[in-house]
Amino acid sequence: MLTTATMRIRKDFRRNIVLKSLVVVYIAVWILAAINPVYPADWLLENVLVAVFVPLIVLTYRKFPLSEVSYAAITIFMIGHAVGAHYTYAEVPLGFWAYYFPLDVTLAFSAVYEIIEMIVARVVSPGAGDAYLGTQGDPFDGIMDMAMAFAGSAVCMSVVALARGVTGKGPYLLEENDEDALTGAASTRS
Repeated sequence: MLTTATMRIRKDFRRNIVLKSLVVVYIAVWILAAINPVYPADWLLENVLVAVFVPLIVLTYRKFPLSEVSYAAITIFMIGHAVGAHYTYAEVPLGFWAYYFPLDVTLAFSAVYEIIEMIVARVVSPGAGDAYLGTQGDPFDGIMDMAMAFAGSAVCMSVVALARGVTGKGPYLLEENDEDALTGAASTRS
C-alpha cells in the first residue's frame, strides 16, 4: 500500500519498515554531508532548520501522521537539502542534475499550467469547462498533457546527454569569461 494517511489503524513506527528505512537513509546521507563541508559555517546555518524540522516530524508522527508517500517525498527533499548544504547550493556539482532539472522544471510548469487552466475554467464558466479545456470527454486529458510534456522533455534531455557523451563534453556550464561575453562586461573592463 502506498499510503496510510486514511487508515484508522497505523503501524507502530517500530514495525514500519518503510519509515525506518527512510530514517536510516536520511541519517546516512546527512552524516556523509556533514563530513568536511565546503563552508562549515554555511553548513551549520543550513542545518538549523533541519534541527527544528526533523524532530517536529518525529514528534507529530502519532498525533498528525502523514502517508508513507509524503514521508518519502520529505526524505527526498531533505536529502537534496543535505547535499546542497554540504557544497552550498551555488557550488553543487551538476553532473546528472544538469540533465534532470530541465525535465523537472518542464513537469512543474506543465502541472502548474493544468492547475491554472482548471481554475480559470471553473471561475469563468463552470458549465463550459470541458469545452474550454478541450478534454473531449477524457477525464485524463490533463494527465496525458503532462505525460506528453514529460516524454518530450525526456527525449530532448536524452538526445542532449547522448550528444554530450559522444562528443566527450559534459553539461555546458558558463565559465567566468562566458558570463562576461553574455553581459558585455569584458568590453567595459578595459
